[in-house]
Amino acid sequence: MKQTFEQRLEALEKAVFSNGPGPQNPVDDEGVRRVHFIWRLVCNYGQIPVAYMRIRLRSQKVAFMRQIAMALADKLSGLSQAQLATMFNRKNHTTIHHASKVVARRMAKDETLRAAINSLESEFQKAHSLEDTQGQSTAVSPEASHALKARALGIDP
Repeated sequence: MKQTFEQRLEALEKAVFSNGPGPQNPVDDEGVRRVHFIWRLVCNYGQIPVAYMRIRLRSQKVAFMRQIAMALADKLSGLSQAQLATMFNRKNHTTIHHASKVVARRMAKDETLRAAINSLESEFQKAHSLEDTQGQSTAVSPEASHALKARALGIDP
């Protein structure tokens, strides 16, 4: 039976987010979770499927969203560029390095892009600071944490 495009995307997303062993899952589980969260943030912002982070689609919008995700993952995940390249299904770390440079250059020229990326970064920081404080402090309610994560995933809380 021939699969539809949506079925192939769904299968790819399952493969991307699987927890099984393999080269797409580096040893650092927390780093992997952070990258997956970054993918969701960027894909929600760019209104593209998460599966596009790992495939070789070259449309300008998808490629730039992938570069943004690479740059944010490089800055925020704690994984090496080689590990990130594996997660993004790329040959080596130079792709991650190049993406970081391209995004930095474009941010220097475009105030709107800089604001958007800073907003994505602050969403990431908020979500992860909420995660870190859950159970340790009652200052942040579980409902607030859930709402923030739902917004990041593009779901109405």
